[in-house]
Amino acid sequence: MAANYPADQADALTVAWWSLCHGLALLWLDGQLEMRAALMGTNASDLTIQAMDMFAMFAPANRKPVPTRRPLPGPSKPRSKQR
Repeated sequence: MAANYPADQADALTVAWWSLCHGLALLWLDGQLEMRAALMGTNASDLTIQAMDMFAMFAPANRKPVPTRRPLPGPSKPRSKQR
């Protein structure tokens, strides 16, 4: 990563990826990601991978290829709305 991003952007890049992962995790746990995926004709695992791939498209062209990922396990049931 250091070869592709200036050192002064490291913190911003970290927060960007952290926010993507955190947001996807909350949507998955609340069951919203699975509902949206069903409307799109896919599943939460594939939709998550697609979202991460879209985010990675903003990386510089000289980045190393993203390794093939295996599907993520789905939640057994949506988390309750207790907060």
